[in-house]
Amino acid sequence: MTAHARISSTDHVLAEVRNQIGHLTLNRPAGLNALTLDMVRSLQQALDAWAVDPQVQAVVLRGEGPKGFCAGGDIRSLYDSFKAGSSLHEEFFVEEYALDLRIHHYPKPTLVLMDGFTLGGGMGLAQGADLRVVTERSRLGCRKPPSVTSRTSAAATSCPACRANWAPTWASAAARSRRPMPCIAAWPTGT
Repeated sequence: MTAHARISSTDHVLAEVRNQIGHLTLNRPAGLNALTLDMVRSLQQALDAWAVDPQVQAVVLRGEGPKGFCAGGDIRSLYDSFKAGSSLHEEFFVEEYALDLRIHHYPKPTLVLMDGFTLGGGMGLAQGADLRVVTERSRLGCRKPPSVTSRTSAAATSCPACRANWAPTWASAAARSRRPMPCIAAWPTGT
C-alpha cells in the first residue's frame, strides 16, 4: 500500500511521505536549488515532525531539476541582507548550520541524492546524511578558505566534512581507476 501524506511545505521545499519514507525536495531549480532562510526552516520543520512520527522510517533529500542538488546558500539574498543592515544573513548561517547538525544526529536513516551541483550549503546538508549518492553528473565543492593556496591543501582543508569523507576517498578512487574524478573544485579565483 502506498501512503501519501503531506506536511506543510513552502513552494521551494516539497515534503511528503510515501511508503514510510519522508521525501524532501529542494524546489528552486532555476536557482540551482540554492537555500534561502525559509527553505532551511521548512527542512528543519519537516525533519522535526518526522523524527517523532512512527510512520516515517527514513528520509530522502533531493533537488528538483537536472542541474543540481543544491548550489549552497542564496548568495543574492545574503548579500542584500548584509548591504541593507538586516540580520537575515546572520540568521541564515546560524539556522543552516543547526540544520546540518540536525541531519548529522538524525534518529532515522537519511539518504541524499547529490546529482549535479552540490556546493557549499548543499555539501553541508549532504555530509550529515547516513548515505550519500553521487552520479556521473555530480559536481562537489566547498568554499576555499582565503589562507589556502594550493588545490591539494584546499581539498584537505576546505571544510571538516570534506576533509573527513571526500578528498581522500575520491582522490584514491580516481588514482586507482585512472578515470577523472566526478567532482570539481568550486573555489572562487583571486582569494
